[in-house]
Amino acid sequence: MHDLPTTVLQAEVRCIRIAEQPISVAHELREAIPMFFHQVTSDEFDRLKDTFRKAHLQLFFHEGVPRRYAGNASLSRGKYFSVLNNQGHDAGTLHAELSYYSIAGGKKPTHLIYDLSIPSPELDKLLNCIVLIRVSDGASRVAIKAVNQTVKIPNVLDLRRPRSLQWLMTAVNEGLGGTYRRPFGDKLKSPFELLPSLMWPDMGGGGLASRGAVTRAIGHYLRRMGVAGLVFPSARTDVALSIDRGEVIDWRGWNFVDYRGSPYPVGRGITNEIFFDESSEWPLGFPFEASIETRPETSRWYGSFKVCGPDAYFAKQLRRSFE
Repeated sequence: MHDLPTTVLQAEVRCIRIAEQPISVAHELREAIPMFFHQVTSDEFDRLKDTFRKAHLQLFFHEGVPRRYAGNASLSRGKYFSVLNNQGHDAGTLHAELSYYSIAGGKKPTHLIYDLSIPSPELDKLLNCIVLIRVSDGASRVAIKAVNQTVKIPNVLDLRRPRSLQWLMTAVNEGLGGTYRRPFGDKLKSPFELLPSLMWPDMGGGGLASRGAVTRAIGHYLRRMGVAGLVFPSARTDVALSIDRGEVIDWRGWNFVDYRGSPYPVGRGITNEIFFDESSEWPLGFPFEASIETRPETSRWYGSFKVCGPDAYFAKQLRRSFE
């Protein structure tokens, strides 16, 4: 397999840190978006790991809600960020992730969620905060300050770079160093054919039989290889990328997962660390109305693409949840 085309990520990223919120605000967050923060206790996880270790198996995920590209449950849930664009905001990416988790699993939403950092005609001043408004009492409002930080991190696989997405296509076709087995499946012919799987809407990419299950194998492999982090397209919002002669110019809808400081994803004495995929065809579309626009290889803009559809789909899901 070709060498990993990692780079130094220099970007501004955004997140919400629940541990830094006042107790009352943290309570509102957990009530509004319980599945975003839910995780089993360390004692429960250790007990499950011991059970699987005795059977010489690797516990990939536990009862907590899986996260995309985590690889397994040993990655802290506080490792995910949205990536701000050149205009200094994330175009609603973090807001879209929070809104999805507020209704995930068929949950009836308890709060409306607004992002005051997104430019809008209704806002004369932008604030870097998320506002929760309780549905049952419109006067009950809580503002949660988001955290922006500038990072400079070496050894990051940035899928906005055409070479990185091309490498990932080849790596998946070749089995991610033996981590990923797809014995009955076809091969990807274009890196853009990988996008529906990377953005599959099931929570965390879905179960092992889901169209998005390859994201688990990717995260597991990258952590095993010591990669510091991954920049990847959001599954909850429209995604766009502008490339000019191989250089990243602008983007919308991208996230970053930070692998630094996380434990090696394979426990001592574990021999089973293979993800099997029994599907025969790659999904060339989404399970909802969507489009993927690309540029021809002969164009100076080759590598640019636009995925339209997730915004409308999840907005419709949110509206239905209030019915």
